[in-house]
Amino acid sequence: MFYVFNKSKIYSYLIALCTVVILFVAATTLNDMVSPSKNMVETGTNVIEENKVNNKIEGEKENEMDNKMNSEIKNKLESKIKKLEKNSVNS
Repeated sequence: MFYVFNKSKIYSYLIALCTVVILFVAATTLNDMVSPSKNMVETGTNVIEENKVNNKIEGEKENEMDNKMNSEIKNKLESKIKKLEKNSVNS
């Protein structure tokens, strides 16, 4: 391929290049005006914040631990209520 360097061709290439640059700058500027949050990626799906795997064994262990903690708290509360009742009756 042979390049022809004459004044009219150079001006034509410069005008075409400037036009492309101006269009990209205008598109970027308009896009920033319309949607100012630059970090947001627009997709056609919903965003999932947490992907938790449902594992029955782990779920059962967690339930057992929760039940133990709840029973311990309940026992402590009952003992404190009994102490308060004794104190109030004695007073």
